[in-house]
Amino acid sequence: MHPMIHQQQRHHGLSLIELMVALAVSAILLLGVATIYTASKRSYQVSHEMAELQENARFTLQTLTREIRMAGYTGCRDIDAISLGNLTTTAPPLAGFKNLAVQPNDGSPDRVAFDRNNYIIGHALIQDDGTATPDFDASLTPIAPIALARTEAITIKGISACSSRMITSNPYAGIPNIIVQGNCHFNQNEAVMITNCNETDLFTITNNPVNTDSQQTLQFEVTGDKDEDKDKLAQIRKRLDVYYDPSISSVKIHKPTASVYYIGANGAALNLYQLRLANGAAATRILVPNVENMLINYGVDIDGDRSVDSVASFGVDDNEGNAAQVDALTGSFETNFNNAIATDDASPFDTAWSRIISVNLRLLLSSEPVGNNIKNFTFNDSNGNFVKNYIIDTRYRRVFDTTINMRNRTP
Repeated sequence: MHPMIHQQQRHHGLSLIELMVALAVSAILLLGVATIYTASKRSYQVSHEMAELQENARFTLQTLTREIRMAGYTGCRDIDAISLGNLTTTAPPLAGFKNLAVQPNDGSPDRVAFDRNNYIIGHALIQDDGTATPDFDASLTPIAPIALARTEAITIKGISACSSRMITSNPYAGIPNIIVQGNCHFNQNEAVMITNCNETDLFTITNNPVNTDSQQTLQFEVTGDKDEDKDKLAQIRKRLDVYYDPSISSVKIHKPTASVYYIGANGAALNLYQLRLANGAAATRILVPNVENMLINYGVDIDGDRSVDSVASFGVDDNEGNAAQVDALTGSFETNFNNAIATDDASPFDTAWSRIISVNLRLLLSSEPVGNNIKNFTFNDSNGNFVKNYIIDTRYRRVFDTTINMRNRTP
């Protein structure tokens, strides 16, 4: 036999059966790899979404805890009367402040007081149109978006946590001004509080401050040639010269703030919003995404001993009530309030909100959609009462609770 013919006969290909077996084995291996990949991907997605949910919860609780503890904080002293620099009582006072019923007639500046009755107010029984009990302040009403029905909200007023100090005062410059240093960023037309812990004034910044090496120059201009304008300018110069000399005492500059925290809808997404009043205008932003519900209960100190009192009208948990229940207390416990007020050294309290000393938050947060399985979730309040069912999507949900003591009202 020819050697080439013999050599060709020794080479054989795969039979059909062998090819089918190889394909079957390969398919099984690929299926296993795909299954492992899919499971790993789903596990990663779940872990990632749960981690993000936890981080959102941590940030939400941290932010609200800080803001609630700072509610009513007005610096280094209780504020019973604040002199108005180039501000005027003819305009509505800043959120959190109220005009004094009796103004001085000795030529000194008009005065306002920090309103201790409403520096923290809750809002419950929110309806489809966004109204609540008690309702929102006119200047702090959520509009875009409105507050979500069957959730709750909270209004907090005080001064910001940023800190700046005066390093130079120029009361007799062409335009009275001060130079400040710190981590506050100031804006034109913004009201600022200046205090040396004995005296306090509110001024409006009339220039556009430029930040140079953490220093900003704030001007307090008074325009007009009327006698009252000249008197106001003279008062600004005098008070800056006499009371706010940084070479004699430490002078702090604070920013009055007012914010509403509420749940709103952005399309299908539910988020925690912050409506903040600044520079005379309200601005809304998403603070934390995927916060779907917020319930808030309040501990009330009826007798003034700085501890939470039992209130039968609160129901199951008679140590805490929602905003509507607290708001209804003022009339029911008016005698108790008056008796407690009589023994207080602080300025008068005349609403139940002046006696809030603790706040309990119950938050429902969700992940982004994960997988294809519909997940049922029932959200109850802290007493186990039904609030809402969530059965329409593939999100994971968790509830977070915390209780916060009011720093400015408890020992």
